[in-house]
Amino acid sequence: MEVKKPPRTNKAKSKPPATGKRTQSAKTKAAATKKNSLEKGVEEVARIIEERKKQQRFSPELFLTILDEWLKVDEETGEFRTLSDVLRLPGMPTRATFYRWMAEDKSGFLSELYNTAGQAHMDEMHDERIRVARDSSTDIVMKETSDGKLIPDENVKSVLRSQLIIKSIEWTLSRLGRNTYGNNISVETKVDASPEALEELAKLGAENRLQAARKAQEHRMLIAQEVQNMENSNEEIYN
Repeated sequence: MEVKKPPRTNKAKSKPPATGKRTQSAKTKAAATKKNSLEKGVEEVARIIEERKKQQRFSPELFLTILDEWLKVDEETGEFRTLSDVLRLPGMPTRATFYRWMAEDKSGFLSELYNTAGQAHMDEMHDERIRVARDSSTDIVMKETSDGKLIPDENVKSVLRSQLIIKSIEWTLSRLGRNTYGNNISVETKVDASPEALEELAKLGAENRLQAARKAQEHRMLIAQEVQNMENSNEEIYN
């Protein structure tokens, strides 16, 4: 009796594991990609540096543009711009260059413009603090209950966010505008400390001390006279 062998099936041969050549090729490709990215980054940095070098020379129009942009509110976020935000815009000088312009201005006019713009910026921040405190449009949200009804509920996240904004503005104002918006208001007094002024103050002090001594002597004489008069009156009564 013959035993029939089962028909042979063509089994798919498993692929051999990746060879060392393929692994090396992948590493080379990744290294080339990384190198290209680094080169693009270096080129971008060089372009930015070259563009900012062009703005190293002072320009009155550019200086006023920086102050004007500083006072604007960002259209996308609705938030105030910092001076650093403005100086990061294309075509703007570095922060060091901006301050160097004011330092080299012997008239102090640029510093005066900067301080005026800074005060206006703080006034706008103060107004924004009041606006945020008054805005209650997002304080209440509708919450769905388990039975499908909608009831008003406090929006805790919105309230906390408003408090954070207000405290942040208050902290900034208390540091930058301490005399106007700070809790402790300081008063500065300028004194002329020249030798002539000090000599005049010394003479004035000596005269004041002399007048005070004379008044004290007159006062003592009046008291002594009153005491003498009282003693004379008592002697007349008893006699």
